[in-house]
Amino acid sequence: MKKVTKKIPEEEKAYTMPDLSLLVKPKAEEAKEDLKAKGTLLEETLSEFGISAKVVGALQGPVITRFEVQPAKGVTVSSITSRSNDIALKLAAPSIRIEAPIPGKAALGIEVPNKRPSFVYLSEILSTREFYESPSKLTLSLGKDIAGRPVIADLTTMPHLLIAGTTGSGKSVCINCIINSVLFQATPDEVKFLLIDPKRVELKTYNDIPHLITPVITDPK
Repeated sequence: MKKVTKKIPEEEKAYTMPDLSLLVKPKAEEAKEDLKAKGTLLEETLSEFGISAKVVGALQGPVITRFEVQPAKGVTVSSITSRSNDIALKLAAPSIRIEAPIPGKAALGIEVPNKRPSFVYLSEILSTREFYESPSKLTLSLGKDIAGRPVIADLTTMPHLLIAGTTGSGKSVCINCIINSVLFQATPDEVKFLLIDPKRVELKTYNDIPHLITPVITDPK
């Protein structure tokens, strides 16, 4: 991974930006699931239901794989979407999503969950050109899309942000990624934090960062 060094204005040289080496590095890429075999199984499944279609491409992301399917002449989209539960059962998938059509393509997409989701590391996104060249100091690292491209966002365009989810779904991980996305690109003079942590455990790690207006608030009153 190419090391990124950020230039600091002369008046802010007393502050040292954190280095990406502090973050966990991605492990060696795990073997990709056999897309060809899975695509063949998908074609066979559709054929069993009397649907003639061909898999013409596939994109495997961290969590799902999208197969590009071209129906034969005379095959309607509804004949495929109506069989979504049967297709999921045949592929041993908990569920599938059908996108009809894929924008800009003469094909529909069948999205199937990967059997083994792969991790997306914060260091991967922070080291990308898309993140590093973003002009906003509030650029956030959100993850990767299905094609493996970095997904980033500018917090200034979403001032009213709600993060919700069930227990263990990753809400705290998301918040930590948001905070660290800022810490790795902005000096204390550029961005200030006001952190409120009623649970007293989620944000205490940040008590000593110089970006805080005040120590982490733990009393909601």
